[in-house]
Amino acid sequence: MDEENKTEQTVEKIKRIDFTFYSNLAMVSCSDSDFFIDFMQGPPEGDVLSTARIFMAPEHAKRVLKALEKVITEFEERKQVQE
Repeated sequence: MDEENKTEQTVEKIKRIDFTFYSNLAMVSCSDSDFFIDFMQGPPEGDVLSTARIFMAPEHAKRVLKALEKVITEFEERKQVQE
């Protein structure tokens, strides 16, 4: 089974999301062994509320990057068709 199919099966097993929030700002950083993303929300000017920090191994960060690239490309292609 390839990695993409394995991931899709894992996602299908998720039955409940504990919380959902909107983030209009994210900061990505790394330590010697992990990457982390701080998701935040706030107005363009003013106080920013940090809502979640996600830690991940470098291998997982690379998979997230590839997934984002794929989804963004698909999104942009749909937008071009609509215009």
